[in-house]
Amino acid sequence: MPSNPRKPAPDPAPPGPHLLEDRGGLSAWFMRYMLDREVDRARRYGRPFAILRATPDALAGQPVPPAALSAAVSAALVAARRTDFVGWDGPTSLLILMPETSPEEAALAARRWSDEIWVRTRATGGYKWHIALVEGPDGIADLLGYVPEPLSA
Repeated sequence: MPSNPRKPAPDPAPPGPHLLEDRGGLSAWFMRYMLDREVDRARRYGRPFAILRATPDALAGQPVPPAALSAAVSAALVAARRTDFVGWDGPTSLLILMPETSPEEAALAARRWSDEIWVRTRATGGYKWHIALVEGPDGIADLLGYVPEPLSA
């Protein structure tokens, strides 16, 4: 059967599972996959978009314990809405992708996340987490060192 030239080719199969059971959250591969699509949508339709990124203060190069990572994911799930994506962008960098989110709403979510992380990580060594906010699709390269795919036709 010939392929339809108007229908785009399907995306390549993702490596491994999307949901990480060991520490919670979505995989880095899936987060980049969704980031490309959500940024494309925000640019195409001129819609608001925000990203929150949390990274822990590692103590003298020691690895962050899995319990602290799981606590940060739990805190992110409290701060995020059902339509947001919570997942990883590396071994210890956690993201919340927030489509249709104004800068004011994202700042409130960042505050909720910060408060929840503080409460939930006290029992895991009290790691301090730094939360950064990106407003709109154009600030992504500065925060993540990542340039999304160009707009598709």
